Amino acid sequence: MLSENEFWRLVATPGRRADDGYFDRLTAALAERPEADITGFADRLAAALWALDTPAHFAAVGSVGDDSFLYIRCVVVTAGRKAYERVLGKPAALRGYAGDEAELLLTVAERAYEQATGLLWEHETPVSYETGSNTAAWGEPAPESEHDPVAVTPSWLELEFGSSGPDGPPHAYVVLLHAVVDAVAADDAWRQWWEPAGVPVCELSLLLDPDSAPEATVKRGRKRIRVQVARDPGPFSAIARDALPARAAGEIRDLLGLARERLGLGPMPPLESPPMPADLPAESFEPDPGPVFVPGLPDELLQAAMRDGGLSPDQVVAYFRAHPDADGADIWLGIGLDGR
Repeated sequence: MLSENEFWRLVATPGRRADDGYFDRLTAALAERPEADITGFADRLAAALWALDTPAHFAAVGSVGDDSFLYIRCVVVTAGRKAYERVLGKPAALRGYAGDEAELLLTVAERAYEQATGLLWEHETPVSYETGSNTAAWGEPAPESEHDPVAVTPSWLELEFGSSGPDGPPHAYVVLLHAVVDAVAADDAWRQWWEPAGVPVCELSLLLDPDSAPEATVKRGRKRIRVQVARDPGPFSAIARDALPARAAGEIRDLLGLARERLGLGPMPPLESPPMPADLPAESFEPDPGPVFVPGLPDELLQAAMRDGGLSPDQVVAYFRAHPDADGADIWLGIGLDGR
């Protein structure tokens, strides 16, 4: 595993944390190292953030959300070992970092791994850096329900979906996309088709955005393959209601076709259009304007939106704080820094 000294040397390699390219330079430096060092960096980072996850440190930064507290802890790590150890031993010192965030530090190991190996990042750290995970400091989590949870069998097929624009897909279309995925996942013919893939899970990620350049990427890991597509869907208001099921089926089939090409699988089984749910209200068929993105939103943020199901203002502001020369930075910093 990456030693603690090596971890801190890497953190210091790119130079001052305020530099616009800090995270890119750190990613590039880490990508040049062996795979074990990249996962080791992720483990060391998680442990460092976990150690700062205490009630005393949380109180030091005042009324902030769980995410902001995490991003402030990231700033302390980028400040270097000496600053980190000071804050670790003196929680009140964290107050001096409360005006900054360094969320992008959390993406460094993933980006470095995918650059170095061409594989999908699937590593899980031994401890969690999420706020409240340090139960040694916060106390044990609330007791679970006395009722046993219902066992859920993981599916081999998953869908992540996002959209934006003034004439986005209606909610009914999203329902139909998930209905297609559920039907395919439960179909024996499709499960047999997927068996030779060599990875347990196929993750489909679709972003419909009229301002996005068409893009299709397929990344394979040891446990899953991710098919990620961004494209302009055209106006949904021009599509008849009864045409939505066939379009949803075609969308999923196209995504699965990309996985088939990447893995060299055989011909795909038939894929039928799903029935239209009878209980959908009329407003479910109205075009959904979706979230509003800054024009030219960086690919890194678009990918985060697809992965997480959306972006919070804090995430966008944190990105542009780290990249003040990016298009839209003046807009988002003007909105975000004063809390409005």
